[in-house]
Amino acid sequence: MGSKIYVINSEAGKEWFKRNHCKKKYRGVHIVMMALPSITHVITAITKFGKKFGDRCKQSGEILKAITGNVWVVIDDATILNISNLLKAYKKSKGDERKGAWMSLHNAIKGVMYQFQIASENDRTNAIIIIQSGKFHVKGIAIQQKNVFKVKDGIETGSINLKAGGGGRYSCHDWMYSEDGISWIRLQPTVKCKTKIVGLTPGKYAYFRHELITNKGPQGMSDVIQKMVN
Repeated sequence: MGSKIYVINSEAGKEWFKRNHCKKKYRGVHIVMMALPSITHVITAITKFGKKFGDRCKQSGEILKAITGNVWVVIDDATILNISNLLKAYKKSKGDERKGAWMSLHNAIKGVMYQFQIASENDRTNAIIIIQSGKFHVKGIAIQQKNVFKVKDGIETGSINLKAGGGGRYSCHDWMYSEDGISWIRLQPTVKCKTKIVGLTPGKYAYFRHELITNKGPQGMSDVIQKMVN
């Protein structure tokens, strides 16, 4: 009897596998997991302006300084000049005109913040740094599990044993490995709460992550564990 190969390249496929093949152990079944997105971080740039006139002037000035010559996001000179002029106008405003001056300044700053948001989405590794470099704030920095799995040296040189807590019936484990902590390779998922990686380079660091998938769905990717390979 030939082996069965399941190629899973969508979240729907992942759910199908969980429902149909995490319940039992099958012989002669090979699972090829294609790269699937795991939403472990929800990173959104926001402004947190105070309500007082003085606080808004100070914060706007800090943002103007931070976006000028920013190494992560290039803001054109015309935009910089416009915000500078709007800030001056806001500082000089009085009475009823102050509300309108603030709306103009605030909208211009939010337009720049949007550029920082786009840049962060294009560079996930440095997303938080990019947003904060413009003196913007980050909403929802991380949605992660605690380190609920262990990483130990294997018996063979260049091997690592990974072990996590059990997830109960109808659950399986998703494992990820990286050589640099940036680019990740999804390993074969397991019904058992452990797996083994061989063929790693001794004397180099390796990085690992784990996600438990239960009958309620993926439980969130764990923090990264770094380990020197022996």
